[in-house]
Amino acid sequence: MIKKILITLLILILLTAIGIVSLIVFVDPNNYRGFISDTVKDKTGYELTIDGNLRWHIWPQVSILTDSVKLSDIDAKKPILTADNMRLDVELFPLFSKKLEVKNVFIKSAIINITDESKGQVYKHKAEQQPTPNDTQTTQTKQQKESSKWAFTLNKLEVSDSTVVLQNKDDFINFRNINLAIIQKSDKKIAIDVKGNIDRNQQNFSYVADADVDLTLFPEKAIIDLKKFDYTYNGIAIPTKELKGNLKGVINYLHNSKQLTSKDLSFSVNENYFSGAVNANFDKKPYIDLTVTSNELNLTPFLEKDKKTNENITIQQSPPVVSNV
Repeated sequence: MIKKILITLLILILLTAIGIVSLIVFVDPNNYRGFISDTVKDKTGYELTIDGNLRWHIWPQVSILTDSVKLSDIDAKKPILTADNMRLDVELFPLFSKKLEVKNVFIKSAIINITDESKGQVYKHKAEQQPTPNDTQTTQTKQQKESSKWAFTLNKLEVSDSTVVLQNKDDFINFRNINLAIIQKSDKKIAIDVKGNIDRNQQNFSYVADADVDLTLFPEKAIIDLKKFDYTYNGIAIPTKELKGNLKGVINYLHNSKQLTSKDLSFSVNENYFSGAVNANFDKKPYIDLTVTSNELNLTPFLEKDKKTNENITIQQSPPVVSNV
């Protein structure tokens, strides 16, 4: 019995080794360059540019490595994404049957620009909210997919040590040290893990978030189950050393009516704990209805003064400021 198990394991090891050697010898990763770029353009509308040659990376996972990559909108002045390199972890044996099954896409040291200079035709097309394609266009799209020689799947997307530059009118906000993982749990459901920080004017906001997103009815409807959002805020504008807390709840968004509602919403700020609900509408006239309840509200940490600037002033001590909301 033991001999049969050992022989079976040996055969599996030999088959894997033969598959890897055959992959290196007979399959050129540069054959997938055009297919990867075409797939990105078909899914997003953006153009992906890969510099240099693609190459295999065998251990510990069969992967395709690239040099610097750029993701650009059509006729945009600047790319929306630039990265030093990209790694695609792929399944081995499907490659021989012309199926590129990507388990993980890993992008390191990326700079993502969401500014006016990175917006082009694709952004304008989405902003105009043009009607859905007619039956003829849908039929042509199906025919193009059926005539494709390759199949593509993606289970996970990772972005590591990256920066996002967001422009709001003439103001720029930098999201730094971003580590993002998007995992596909099923056909229309994904899990998102993200952490990072925002530095601005001697103020720092760091966060860690974990959420499940249901896109079954997207783009008409999206359901976000925010399981965790832990934050810490430090800045010269607040009297206390820092603000910290967490937020969780279920958020429903209806695109057609621009309606946002919440369920089981709860959050905390330092030692204060709240529960409530949000009902908002972002149509022509924005409307936000926020209901918050709490058993106790302690404002003492927010009313403390800086000891350095008031060291010569005698402050009369008073009991904590506590109120019911």
